[in-house]
Amino acid sequence: MEIEYIESNNYRLLQPMLEKAYKHNQFMIVIGDSGWGKSWNFKVFGQKMDNVYRSEISSTMDTNILFKEILKRFKKRDRASNRLFYAIQNVSKVVKDLKSKSMYIIDEAGHFKMSMQRHIRDFRELTKDHSALVISGPYSFYDDLERYAENNRFGIKEILSRVNRWVFLEKPSKEEMIGVFKVNGF
Repeated sequence: MEIEYIESNNYRLLQPMLEKAYKHNQFMIVIGDSGWGKSWNFKVFGQKMDNVYRSEISSTMDTNILFKEILKRFKKRDRASNRLFYAIQNVSKVVKDLKSKSMYIIDEAGHFKMSMQRHIRDFRELTKDHSALVISGPYSFYDDLERYAENNRFGIKEILSRVNRWVFLEKPSKEEMIGVFKVNGF
């Protein structure tokens, strides 16, 4: 089913950035609060391009479950074990085996636990030559990243040094919000 959309300011900003990240296997972080069109933009982009996969972080998800979820999105089962190292290795192998462009989107990063953020570096290092990575979250997620980097906690500085592109979305205008409500049947 094709997703209906309006060409909001955030759409016009984010879609070309996603295309560049996809084309050049970049690591991108998208910041915007709830309702500003992050998830919706990712769904629209996923309809236009092949091998775009997306997972939403939930507040109850741990790191092992996140990487098993990523494998599931690639339609692969983790047969190795319950060890996180092997799950990350398996994701890397699956991405390499695609032999074509791909993008993985981790949405709702405001629910990230610190243990997850520590392993994103490993994930990125193992997939950087074969896939783009996008992480999105609210401004509070960005504030947390800045605070952790400032205090040199959890290796966040190292992770942030690998980010190729930051995209900061703007609050949608009243007209854009009305258009979104209409498209969604409200």
